[in-house]
Amino acid sequence: MLGHFVGMLRWPQFDALWQQLRRDPRGWFLSQANQAAPLQPLEPDRFAATLDEIESLLKRELGPEYCGVVYVDDPDSPGFVKVYAPRTMGSMCACGSAPTPPAWVLSRCHPARFPEPPPVAAPGGRWWERWRVR
Repeated sequence: MLGHFVGMLRWPQFDALWQQLRRDPRGWFLSQANQAAPLQPLEPDRFAATLDEIESLLKRELGPEYCGVVYVDDPDSPGFVKVYAPRTMGSMCACGSAPTPPAWVLSRCHPARFPEPPPVAAPGGRWWERWRVR
């Protein structure tokens, strides 16, 4: 089904997805909010390090109960993963507002630049801007 994503609500689901991604690290592009679309996929070692960095950041920010900010097209054979910033995910109740773009997109296909995320409600700036893949 086109346009269908599965949410990783709990950490065991997230961990299983991350393990699945690590099994086939070649050919993944990483797009980040406010950054130019990448021209080349990440090298496998850089992809693995990126997964580690995102995992560490999310687990630190979200705590032990729930993940809920990661969505995948197919958990058994992922090709497209969206990772949202917890503080800017928006709300199902935000009728009439534009959808919130993900902070990171991991994809097998060459990505295009995606729109600017909405302003952060919490003071201190966007937490994901302190973290950049190098």
